Amino acid sequence: MAQSPPIDIVQGKDEILIMSEQSSAARHIYLDGRGHPDPSSYQPTTNGHSVGHWEGDILVVDTVGFNELGNRNIPGGGLRGKTSRLVERFHLSDNGDSLSITFTWEDPTVFLKPHTYEIRYHKDPPGTYAYDDFCDAGDPAQGQSVKPENVPPPPPEK
Repeated sequence: MAQSPPIDIVQGKDEILIMSEQSSAARHIYLDGRGHPDPSSYQPTTNGHSVGHWEGDILVVDTVGFNELGNRNIPGGGLRGKTSRLVERFHLSDNGDSLSITFTWEDPTVFLKPHTYEIRYHKDPPGTYAYDDFCDAGDPAQGQSVKPENVPPPPPEK
């Protein structure tokens, strides 16, 4: 969420979905009271597993279960990984036109103490939205990297 392209946030009763215009997977924040899954049965992902709850008008989101793939850089220094925990505090201001998110990363393998920073987002004018910019092999411009000679053969049948 520290990239410059727009993000689209959709809030439902039990879940918030955050999608970026930049190529990335959608992020799910569960608000239905569930906890994090058992780490032994959860396959870590780039976005991790996020659960949230409200403290007044502040959404507090706890995320664990990161993998070590993709862009691992954390703004201000450090890398996220398997032992990282992220706590975010989302707060709307300026009549909903500004969103402040305070990010706090904890990971004893990376930081001596929690690493905290804030990013402010500004609402786009009505009628704008985040475009889908995911790599689509059906798009001739994007499909150039998906040539038969670049695709590994399927595994042999058993």
